[in-house]
Formats: sequence, C-alpha cells, structure tokens
Amino acid sequence: MSDVDLESAVELQLESGKTATIEGLTSTSGTECFRFSYRGKTGIAARKLFVTSDSDAKQELSKQGLVITSKPDWREIVSGIESIESFPPELVFEKVGWHDGHFVRTDGKIFSPRGSGRGRQALPSGVRRYPRSGTYMEWRDEVGGLLTGQTLPMIAAMCPFAAPLLAFAGIEDNFGFDFWGPGGKGKTTLQSLIASVSGDPGDFARFDATQVGIQSLFDSYEGSALPIDEASLADRKDKHFFKDMIFRLASGTLRINAYRQDLDRRRFVFITNGNRPYYEALEALDPDTVDAAKQRLIPLRVDGDLGVLNTLPEGFASSGDAIKELTARLKQYHGSALPRFMRRLVTVRSLDPGKFDAKLREDVKRFEREVGVASSVAGTSRVSSAFGLLAAAGELAQGFRALPPSWNCRQACREGYRNYLDQLQDHAPLHARLLAIAQHQQTVDLRNADKLPRLKDSELSRLRGFLAKGKGGRVELQLTPEYARQAFPDWRMIKSSADFEACILADKGRRTRQRKVRKGKGLERLVCFVLPPEIVEQLDN
Repeated sequence: MSDVDLESAVELQLESGKTATIEGLTSTSGTECFRFSYRGKTGIAARKLFVTSDSDAKQELSKQGLVITSKPDWREIVSGIESIESFPPELVFEKVGWHDGHFVRTDGKIFSPRGSGRGRQALPSGVRRYPRSGTYMEWRDEVGGLLTGQTLPMIAAMCPFAAPLLAFAGIEDNFGFDFWGPGGKGKTTLQSLIASVSGDPGDFARFDATQVGIQSLFDSYEGSALPIDEASLADRKDKHFFKDMIFRLASGTLRINAYRQDLDRRRFVFITNGNRPYYEALEALDPDTVDAAKQRLIPLRVDGDLGVLNTLPEGFASSGDAIKELTARLKQYHGSALPRFMRRLVTVRSLDPGKFDAKLREDVKRFEREVGVASSVAGTSRVSSAFGLLAAAGELAQGFRALPPSWNCRQACREGYRNYLDQLQDHAPLHARLLAIAQHQQTVDLRNADKLPRLKDSELSRLRGFLAKGKGGRVELQLTPEYARQAFPDWRMIKSSADFEACILADKGRRTRQRKVRKGKGLERLVCFVLPPEIVEQLDN
C-alpha cells in the first residue's frame, strides 16, 4: 500500500496485482461518501453503508457499473476506507431534481450551468433510460412542425417543458391533464408525443393499482412529465382509488400529511386518458372533494370529428393518416428536445435566479389576466395557473429553439382553458367565463356590423350569444337563455356576488333584457352582461 493523501485519498496496491483508489468526499446534501476506482470503473457509496454490513455498499456500486467479484480484493478495499480521515465537499448529488442550480436526471445525467463545473450523482436510481433518435431540430421541425395550430397536441408537448419549472413558478402542487373522449381519437398518441420530448415515445408509466405502486414512480419522474399507461388505470371507476391517486400525484409526497410541510416532495406534470371524464366516477363523493380533484387533474375533452386535431394538416387525406404519420415520426425522432431545453435553462437561470423566477411568475399572471381571472373577486385558480405555466414554458422552449417558432403557445393554452371551462362552467370565476364566451366562434360580434344578421330560430339556437354596443359606449354580452342556463348552472349561488351584480343587466323580476339582434325579428329576451373594461381590452387585443 502506498499513500497518496492519508487525509482524503488512498491508493491501494492489491495482492492480486490490481490497483484501487478510495477518496473521501461530502455530497451537496451533507452525506460523507467514498469514491472507489477499480479496473477502470468508478462508483460512489455513502459511508453509512459500511457501518453494519458492507454488502449494501457493494450492491450500490454494482448499480453504478463498478462490479467487484473478487472477495479478497473487496476485503482489502473495505479495509482501506479506515485510512480516509477527510471528506472535502464536492458537487455530488444524492437525489434527482434541482440542486443549487444543477438538475439531476434519474439516469445520472446532470445539467449544470455553463462554467460552473460538472457535478456527479452519487446514488443514481437507474430506473429510467432516455434513448435518443435524431436531433432536437429534427424533432422540432418534423414532429412539432406537423402540429402547428393543433391545440391539444401543443398542450401535450408543452407539459414536459413545464415540469422542471414547477419548482420556480410559485405553484404549490403538481397538476395533471386528463384527455378524455371516444376511442380512436388519438389520445394514446398524445401520451407518446409527451414521452418523445425526453425519450422513448412508448415510455408510459406503469404501476400496480395501489398507493405504493403510484409512489414508486415519484423519483423516476422528478422534474418531468408523467404519462400514465391507461392499463394502470383499470380501476378508474373505483372512485376511492382514483381520488386518492389524484391527490397523491398532486402532492408529490410519499405520504400526505397536513401537519408536515417539510416532507420531501417530487414535482412533475402527470397525464392520463380515458373514454369518459374521470370526474363522473367521483360524483358520489362529497362535493368539496370532487371540486378539489377537478382543480388538480384538469379534464380536456377530445370529441371533434378530427380527434385530437383542430384541422387536417396539409397533404393528408384524413386525420387517421396524419396520426399514423405522427406516430412514425415519433419513432424516428425522440429524446433530444428536453435535453436541449434543460441545457439552456440551467445556464440562463444561473445568471440571475431571482430575476428569472420573478419573470416566470409574471408570465403566469399575464396569462391569467388574458383569460379574465386575475381581475375578478374570485381570483385565480390552480387551473388558470397551470395553463399559465404551460404558456410560459412553451414560449421559453421556443426561445431555446426546442419548439417551433410557428407555434402560438399562449393561444393554444387559452383554447385549452376554454375547453376546461366548457365542461365545468361553475369552476371558473365570472370574468373568465364571460371572456371565454365572448371569444368563442359561436358568439357573433355585432359591435361594428353595418346590419344585423338574418338568422332562423334553428340557427339562433346553435349560437352562444352576441357582442353589441350599449349605452354610453359600454359593451354587452347578450346570451340566449338556453345557453345561459348551460353556462351558469350555479346562477343562484353566484347571483349575489360582487362580480355578478356589477355585470348583470336584468329587468326587475326577470333574468333577461329585451334586445334586437337579428333582421326581420323584433325585440327578444336575452341574458345581458356589461363587460368590464379589462375584458373588452382582451377582446380588442
């Protein structure tokens, strides 16, 4: 044996003729560790693993690729650790996720700010792999380019970019999306699209239908998107299991404990799909629990003639052909977009973390102002913040050249938010509902019309309402009574709220006012709201 540094390192000349090196170090978490080098391989094991039995340490090193089969060699190496007296700090990370501006992936890959020195993960889980095929530019152009203007696929693709930003966005819990609709609409393809941003497009999370099974995913998907295999949700109709699953994923902790705010948490965005909205299975539970679940797992309906697509991409005869081509491209190009994003993210944020975080939160708030929730008495919600973060993440990914510049990320998120509101009108602040209705294609804008439209009763019944100028330059949103009943199922509950009383125009004893909105007809009874200036400003933008 010849000593290199008795305090922190020792070089061993083993009886077998081989050489081994042991170095002491302290991880960023404060754990004292040994770094072993043997036969060209290196591994790290915590000092505490040697306290009772060294078998755990040997197993840990094997996970890292350092396999020591010779028992005599191993005995000499274990004896050598007694010479280590000093454990200087190093950039060694024991856990996945964010650490002092570095991001550790579950396979041991570390994204570090440029010029900061590279770190090393001490205890890689080795659970997930991130295969790559093609470049991030090919994924962006061939996959992302095909999906320009397609709301649901764009929302799906933005989820992986939003996940690592959760730690800085001021959003308390994780959130998820449930894409639901008839079979054969492309919902599973959305899951593949999400997975392709970071790795294998077939890498869906699979677990047994227990809380332990769910928790086993947490470390593997830290700072990532978690697309859940539909087969793992066979008990989707089990209201208690599904409710517990939603809250467990949103919490991101191994145990939900209202009295422990310091529990180790995992941050991710989770995605499910099904043929029916999951909340139907929860209706038998108490209303407060159901409402809380709907804020954490955001349902998005997939029911158009083209499935998950808004329009048919140029050059395709059917939506089925377009989805088939998308699937083929995902197999050819995957695994490179998120690494591109992370390499830029860690460096850009390191320049001024406080400024970066503040801008990110302001971008979320800007989206909430755009959809009309920031100014209402009811205020913002988990759902509006989730879509706001998606929009901010999408635009950041565009700036990092990981998403196509042709995408309108904020518009896609606004349309996704309206998709949510259309299903769950009573879960949105009044101003958000009014803005969503006013912006809808089935609302006719009469503010600058030279003449009123000639509409049959059947055509009127398919509309949501009208935008029209009122007295004193005010802008009115005039809804058909039929649609108003659909849009405001909670009318009795909200009619005495400050927001509602400030907006509603109604004749005494009625919900409606008389207005003329179509040629050839007289005055008709409509539910009328005066739009606040901030909503009118959003319309005009």
